[in-house]
Amino acid sequence: MPAPSQVERAARHETRMVRFNRQTEFALGFTLIELLVVVAVIAILAGLLFPVFAKIREKANQTACLNNLKQIGGAFHLYLQDWDEAYPLVSYSKADSSFVLWEEALLPYLANTQVLVCPSNPYIWLLKEDIPSTYAMNLYFPPWGPALDLANTLKDDSVLHSDIPQPSLLILVVDSRYGDSVQDVHADVSGVSLSPSVLPPDKGYLNTHLGKVNFLFCDGHAKAMKMAETLYPTYMWRIDNLKDPKDREGLEWWRSWVLKRLAPEYR
Repeated sequence: MPAPSQVERAARHETRMVRFNRQTEFALGFTLIELLVVVAVIAILAGLLFPVFAKIREKANQTACLNNLKQIGGAFHLYLQDWDEAYPLVSYSKADSSFVLWEEALLPYLANTQVLVCPSNPYIWLLKEDIPSTYAMNLYFPPWGPALDLANTLKDDSVLHSDIPQPSLLILVVDSRYGDSVQDVHADVSGVSLSPSVLPPDKGYLNTHLGKVNFLFCDGHAKAMKMAETLYPTYMWRIDNLKDPKDREGLEWWRSWVLKRLAPEYR
């Protein structure tokens, strides 16, 4: 068989190249379509999974916040042992007119100051020496007072642990969005309906995790609860209402007033 001429070899080569180019174009076109399909699938999965991941992350933050409160509860326990079962005031003034806050009273009993900050609460205030905090003490405890003689002030004005009939049902500290470094690091139930100007209109003073607020109780346990659970069936914000409310009608009116005005995030 005679060898193909140079012209024939060139024609065959050109034919092969055309066929190769067509196959390449087809392959590239198919890969692009496949890529678009993959991108679309990833986008759909991301839209479905990102909320799940966000919920998992916030659940972890809720747990970390509860652990912080448990450590704060342990510090309260040690403090009570040293001060004859007298709780610290929310804040008290010294002879030089400066204020000492309840967090500062607990500092000797805390392993570190990071336990004073909830990991997902952006509303952080600074105590003295730039110590951060996001937790507030129940305003039912004496909020402030002169303390030229701290021992006598604690004796005369503080709540004693023995005065609390059901420590497991009285709120001590709460994860909060509002406070300052002077004397106003406190929380009370009205904070669920009143929003300071620094907060969005759908939010209240108390910080939430997945619709619940983290509370520390006087017996040292910490729990995430819906706000309504702190109002019914037991009013967990005052000692006298735990004993024997003198004005049941007034208490019921107050509970109803608060429930009707709950910020949307607490419902």
